[in-house]
Amino acid sequence: MYGARILTLVYLGLKKAKIRTVLVSLLIIHFFTILIIVSIGWLAGKGFSYVASIYKDIKIAIIVLILLIIFYYFLKKLITYYVSMVKKGRVKQGYLT
Repeated sequence: MYGARILTLVYLGLKKAKIRTVLVSLLIIHFFTILIIVSIGWLAGKGFSYVASIYKDIKIAIIVLILLIIFYYFLKKLITYYVSMVKKGRVKQGYLT
């Protein structure tokens, strides 16, 4: 982007262009440079907000998944403990039913 300005100055200098032509040319180049940079920044911002919203949804899903795994782990431990107690004869079968 910045190279276009230098090339324009060199080209117009070699042509011995008037200052008004140089200024108009530079104004046009700056306009397009700013337009491109702002567009890239806007798209990057939109992409970041999109990624952030996906991250938020993924974060909620991961938390729910972790809670389900913890619940499954404790439920499995409880059932294993109950079965071992039934086998040892310390708890009657059907005690929890």
